[in-house]
Amino acid sequence: MNLLTKIALCFIITGCFSPYTNAQNHKNKLEELSYYIGIWQPSPDHPMLEKKPKMKDLKVIDFEWGTDRKVIYSKTGFYSATKKKVMSEGLITYNPTTDKIVWIEYQIDGSMLFEGEYQLLGDNKVRREYKVYYPKGDSTIPFPEKDGWVRTFRETFTPKSNNAIDWYTELLIDGKWIKRGWDDFTAIRQSPKIPITSHSTEAIRHYNQARTFENELNLDQAETLYQNALQLDSTFAMAHFRLAMLRDNYDYRREKLNDALKYIDLISEGEQLLIKGRVDFYSLGYDGSKEYGYFKELVALYPEDEEANYLFGFVNVHHGGHNPKLAIKHFKKAIDINSQYTAAYNELTYAYMDVKDYEKAKDIAKVYIELLPNSVNPLDTYAEIFMRNGEYQKSIEYYNNVLEIDTKFPWAIMGIAANLNFLDKHKEARQTLKDLDISTLSDYEYRHRWRSEIVSYLDEGDYKNATKTLEAQKQESLSGKNKREPIFHIYYAFLRKTRLYFENSQSDEGWNEYQQWNTYVQNTIKNEKTKKRILDLGLYYESYSAFIDGDFNRAMSKLEAFNLAHGEDTEAAKLLRAKLLFAKASYDMAVQQLLECDTNDPLTQYWLARALIEQNKKAEATLYLNKILTLNDRNNINLAIVRKKAKALLQ
Repeated sequence: MNLLTKIALCFIITGCFSPYTNAQNHKNKLEELSYYIGIWQPSPDHPMLEKKPKMKDLKVIDFEWGTDRKVIYSKTGFYSATKKKVMSEGLITYNPTTDKIVWIEYQIDGSMLFEGEYQLLGDNKVRREYKVYYPKGDSTIPFPEKDGWVRTFRETFTPKSNNAIDWYTELLIDGKWIKRGWDDFTAIRQSPKIPITSHSTEAIRHYNQARTFENELNLDQAETLYQNALQLDSTFAMAHFRLAMLRDNYDYRREKLNDALKYIDLISEGEQLLIKGRVDFYSLGYDGSKEYGYFKELVALYPEDEEANYLFGFVNVHHGGHNPKLAIKHFKKAIDINSQYTAAYNELTYAYMDVKDYEKAKDIAKVYIELLPNSVNPLDTYAEIFMRNGEYQKSIEYYNNVLEIDTKFPWAIMGIAANLNFLDKHKEARQTLKDLDISTLSDYEYRHRWRSEIVSYLDEGDYKNATKTLEAQKQESLSGKNKREPIFHIYYAFLRKTRLYFENSQSDEGWNEYQQWNTYVQNTIKNEKTKKRILDLGLYYESYSAFIDGDFNRAMSKLEAFNLAHGEDTEAAKLLRAKLLFAKASYDMAVQQLLECDTNDPLTQYWLARALIEQNKKAEATLYLNKILTLNDRNNINLAIVRKKAKALLQ
């Protein structure tokens, strides 16, 4: 046995925390070793690396959970960027009969066997005591003058931080423990996970259990455990954060995010980036301008953390991000790190839909279904794949299968309605929406119940009833009848109604609606950033009014004033500028401006097609029109606005 192998075999151990993995029964003491899951290596500043540079590739711990966290698979080896040599393999498990955590490992080249148990010393400190069975005649056995070919060791692991442990090795000789191995040996976690900061070990235990339940979509149990964690540590920022994100009520979400912010100076950089990203989107007026940057920095700091990869994937398909290929890369990485991470499977399915790879979407959705066999959510996702692929009747069949399991599942009902819209059966779609049981809807589902009806009218080309529905949504909350996020419903009803009036060239009605909206915001909303943004929108709508009236010079002047007040050239401003250029028959410049917009947006695609048709580039225009007609994205307001118009242009 060579020296590197012999040294490495002195250092093997237990696993770390993978919060999204399906948990075994939480009485299983194996969970107490979760801190150690991952790959660990010698600290880069250890003196022995100067003498033996190859030791930098030594992995003294490589632990990963087995099925249902019943075992931990254990390995040691030398891993470099180009080569991986495993030196030993074993497993750790909990024996409920003896109440012991037992370990056995086999050294591949030297035929040594390691057998022993782990002892829990509290605060993630553990001791491993074990026997090493040496082959007869092995010259590497310590104290060869002693009888037999078995020696007893113990190793004590003491966390120094979230990602570093002190490692102390001893050998039992003549009834006494004597020190072995290197002095002051520290092992560090390779590509560490986002740390979780709390002064209470018990609070972290509740938090970790809550993450497992959340991964299984058992949100009630998760909520209870997060609350238990906060009872033990009221400054536990990440527990406040998880409660904020657990429920769909945005008022509650903002409140809990602000609670997390109170303690942000007490936590690690990774936790801060995670919280700041969500705060930027949800608490600062749904801006999200910094959210992408926060999560990009997060995944750069923690490339081997599944949630960091998931979040960066998420903002590449949501909240203004439109890079599904990059999202797919990071969702897949999240799953590679943690094969039980259900949210990543769901989002990866949708990302594959976005790139129209429906077969891969189905494959991923099937795994998602297997991971959550008692949930209808994966089945609902599977049904949506067929809708997105234009297989509307088949999609309806799968949604009906969902309703056989859960007769009130709202997303299946809204999914059927969306399919009926795409089949141009709009009245039937709106009749289907009446099957929704309003009393059972979450706040998020209630928002989409209104949106589904509005989209149905818009897809039919019925602006009158779309704006009438928005007015009903607004008045329900203004009157006090709706107690669920009334400010949200009022705000967005104003926003969408104003926009639809201008989109339909009803500038007087649109301007009147905007003025009511601005008055409401200035008198009701506390966020100064939001108040200024809505006030500045007056310049944008003055520009839009001038455009509708044919006063293109005034329209352009007001649009530039809006950009100056807002501080950037927004997507809406770019699109309006393109419309102005189109109206002036400057088709080349209109196309140029539109290509600076989000070309994945059906509204942009529609105006590109119109401009290209004017340039006699009908083949290119047809490509954009076909993108619109094959998008099949339910509850997409922009798609509903242009789908019927796109059909007409193709005829």
